[in-house]
Amino acid sequence: ISNMRRLDYWKSLLLPENYDASTIRRLTLRAIVWITGLTLAWYVWHQHVGSYERTRPWKAAPIISVERTCPRPTYETLADQSSDIKPTTTRTTDAALPAASQIICMTTFTDEKKRATAQKLYGWRSFDGMLDITWKNKQSYANKHGYQLFDESNQVDKSRPPGWSKVPAVRRLFKEENCTWVFFLDADTVIMDSARKLEEFIPTDPTKHLVMAPDKTMKNGYNSGAWFLRNSEWSLDLLEKWWSKTWHVRQVGISKSGDQAGLNACLKGVFAENGQGLAPKQCNFNSFAAIVDPKEYPDHEVHFKQKEYFLSEYYYHKGDFLMHAAGVDNKEVVVREFLELAT
Repeated sequence: ISNMRRLDYWKSLLLPENYDASTIRRLTLRAIVWITGLTLAWYVWHQHVGSYERTRPWKAAPIISVERTCPRPTYETLADQSSDIKPTTTRTTDAALPAASQIICMTTFTDEKKRATAQKLYGWRSFDGMLDITWKNKQSYANKHGYQLFDESNQVDKSRPPGWSKVPAVRRLFKEENCTWVFFLDADTVIMDSARKLEEFIPTDPTKHLVMAPDKTMKNGYNSGAWFLRNSEWSLDLLEKWWSKTWHVRQVGISKSGDQAGLNACLKGVFAENGQGLAPKQCNFNSFAAIVDPKEYPDHEVHFKQKEYFLSEYYYHKGDFLMHAAGVDNKEVVVREFLELAT
């Protein structure tokens, strides 16, 4: 009985007829003050932590000077097809064209010029300046091998977190630039070995349309920070399905966009034996940066062979093609260190 009385009492507190107008106004004002105070406290805490993460010092792990063998793709590539590949300017999307006729495009972007207000207020992970810092590295590489490099920052859709704009960016390159293959790279990537060609990763099999690397942070998942997509009806359909995965769109302003989860939701069966995708080892073209706190670096320098990153196919080692500063909030300090080592 006493429990029923307590329940009735608390229920009665929710009934507006039990309060006069002045009491309701007073309680409403108190609620507004409390909610405003809690919101401000959360925002101050969020900004404090975010500021720390955006400026947190990092140092590349000692494996940047250690070589390890990266298993090459097991499928036939355009590099196997021809030892002297010179991309033509002929515009075509024929999947069966020989290596010399492929139009290979590279693209990247940031939301620095078209950033949503929520991203400005709440975002921890900043790509500010990334395009300026890494563009010369990518442009020099593209010029060296005759690829076309596009800045697709104008394709950023402010209604979603920036990672989702990979979809309209690549779709535009297919439809307007007639690229045969598009190699998408996040802005926080650095080409480390410019002697390597993209043809080393692009398959000759016309039934294969997507080339992606596994993501060590996802169980049976793939990383959307560096990947190849063929200009085909299958690929355009994949982009449409990817964009339609609105369930995975994260709140604008948080570190993760949800685009990677959305893409992975579309890939069931794609990397099976008879599927449309290929997944070479991550070290081929999407090696993550292994970074450590500078205060802990002396320990890593002595015991790096006992660390989980040593000789791992997921982390950058000397001689890998590309470094990706994935999962890092203070990207600039990491990217600049690797740019000094790029050849």
